[in-house]
Amino acid sequence: MNILTSFDDVIDLALVEINDYRLNKLYEKGEEEDFNTYVDGILITAIPLFKNCKKVLSYNIEERTFTSELSSLEITILAKLWVLQWYRKDNQTYALYRQHLQNSGSFKNHSESQNLKENSTYADKLAEDIDRLMVAYQLEDISIYLS
Repeated sequence: MNILTSFDDVIDLALVEINDYRLNKLYEKGEEEDFNTYVDGILITAIPLFKNCKKVLSYNIEERTFTSELSSLEITILAKLWVLQWYRKDNQTYALYRQHLQNSGSFKNHSESQNLKENSTYADKLAEDIDRLMVAYQLEDISIYLS
């Protein structure tokens, strides 16, 4: 029997790496549907970034499952891609918010700019780590081709 991988398997692993007060609020309020809609949306944007996945990454959005059983490495790669997408989304939101406040004269702190730069640097490093993981993933079966 094939056990399908749930979105929660990926998202729970990803949430260990971030701290987002907005997500915490949604979760703590018991607004599970809103929470799932938000985090599932990020996962769906991350899926196409998993280049050369050996399995088809199709999913059933209503059931919140992939149509196949994913390995722990595949889940880890998707979780890291989820975090990367979250960082990109968070930085875009933050940059727009900062620009709006700067235009209104309410936001003049230079340390916020440094924080945005550090987040961007972290996202770049994360993308490099993901690339290394995907290469390792692809090389898992190289011995089959060398025999």
